[in-house]
Amino acid sequence: MKTISYPLLLIVVISVFVMPHFSLNAQNNSVSSNEGSQFSALGVNSENTTAVTEKVQAETELICPADIVLPVTESECGAIVFYNLPDYPADKLSIEGPQSGSMFYLGETIIKLSLENNKGIKKSCSFSVTIVDNRIPALICPPNVALKTTEGNCFINDITLDFPKVSNTCNLYSMFNNAPSVYYAGVTTVTWTVKNSNGNNTSCKQKIIVLNAGDPAIICPSDKTVYLAPGLEEIDVYDLDPIIDEDCPYILSFTMTGATNNAGTCMRTGGISGLSFRPGETTVTYIISRLGNGITSSGSFKVRVRQFLPSGSASNSMMFSNNTEKEQVNSEDVISAFPNPFSENITIEFLPEKTETICIEILNITGQKILILNSYNVIDGNPAHIELDGNLFKNSGIYFIRLRTSENEFMKRLIKL
Repeated sequence: MKTISYPLLLIVVISVFVMPHFSLNAQNNSVSSNEGSQFSALGVNSENTTAVTEKVQAETELICPADIVLPVTESECGAIVFYNLPDYPADKLSIEGPQSGSMFYLGETIIKLSLENNKGIKKSCSFSVTIVDNRIPALICPPNVALKTTEGNCFINDITLDFPKVSNTCNLYSMFNNAPSVYYAGVTTVTWTVKNSNGNNTSCKQKIIVLNAGDPAIICPSDKTVYLAPGLEEIDVYDLDPIIDEDCPYILSFTMTGATNNAGTCMRTGGISGLSFRPGETTVTYIISRLGNGITSSGSFKVRVRQFLPSGSASNSMMFSNNTEKEQVNSEDVISAFPNPFSENITIEFLPEKTETICIEILNITGQKILILNSYNVIDGNPAHIELDGNLFKNSGIYFIRLRTSENEFMKRLIKL
């Protein structure tokens, strides 16, 4: 008969009735207890772990990349863009828009990211990718244009210009030029300008050449000599208008240098007749400038103002040849006038130097012509007589008779009472 120790039996009995009952489940590597709790083989339940992870994902804010701004590439109106995605499983994160590494074109593109867990909880955010073009446009003007006017015209108004070639810009742009409606003979420069929507602009120039209209022509009057009465400091001179051959619109200007200095633009196309001159020699230059292209022509002549000395002076009358003063001679050798002073009629007599046609002019004290006999025939050695009606001389005062031959010019003073 065996003997059993009571303390050991007691421990076994207590273990059976007091400690929880566990059983090992070989299929799921878990241990079951009579309390109904289930644990993993490592001591943690796997379903609880997944739930905790999803709860954390659902409660975490989804943060997108910062907005991106890039310039276009040189060859295309766009750029390849790379961006970083948030660190979430690819099957949980969705993208609406071009993928990283895609070509993005000019303007703004919105990309939306969405995150969804197993429970259907969603988070989303968005960011933009903007491609800009800050380049200055390139512009190549069309070739220069050369045209001829039709006969009798000095301008062309029906010219259709080709447009320049625009490059180096992806933005919308506007193009304009300063072309006139009428192209006058000469060279007209047209400036083309292109401006894109970013405000960048550039220009180029094109020349329009209008040929065969001819330069403006101007014929100045002959050199002129007038006499200044005693006591006067200046005299108004007339018959100074040029002859202008120009069909196109123009501006006539003048300069006066020498004894009298002046310059300006003629208020009329006729010239400067009536302007005042001081004693001495003044060179007058006319300049005609064609409107539209600035083509000019010019011509010059001289105005000589001489002091008329008191009656009886040996210098009272002088002879000039080829507009250059020669030896002073007494006018009585060539011209005589009687009565002088006169109140009604006056007779002019002179002795021709040869047979020819001469010009006789009567001028007032200001140099204005009141009578012109352009074709008066004289015979060498035969005195010529001309009787003038006193009514031709409207006012009392000093007048002059001027006799022009083929070689010389003579003057004599007349006094009307």
